[in-house]
Amino acid sequence: MKLSGVLSLLSDVYEGHALTITGPEALTFGEIAERLGKAIGKNLAYEELSDVEAGRRFRATGASEAETDAHVTLWRAIREGCLGAVTQTVERELGRPPIGLDRWLRENAAAFQ
Repeated sequence: MKLSGVLSLLSDVYEGHALTITGPEALTFGEIAERLGKAIGKNLAYEELSDVEAGRRFRATGASEAETDAHVTLWRAIREGCLGAVTQTVERELGRPPIGLDRWLRENAAAFQ
């Protein structure tokens, strides 16, 4: 069943299901920073943090130890490429390809100015 994005969220058709959704390409944090910088006309670079430093900074926001550990684990998995698979879920379920980061940045660059 193909539903629009809004109808997908309002329908119970996916209740109890987990859908892995992605954009059309897997990107590193560095690639994202570079593209964002280009979109807003600034020189940005991704600076990798150790897990300890990332945890310290996240914990400083008031996050619990469990939430901090979960975020650090997720960031590590992304950094190591463990979550770099691209799925066809958006196209299969919505009948259209997902938008890419470059398009999203063009449409939303003003929010980063």
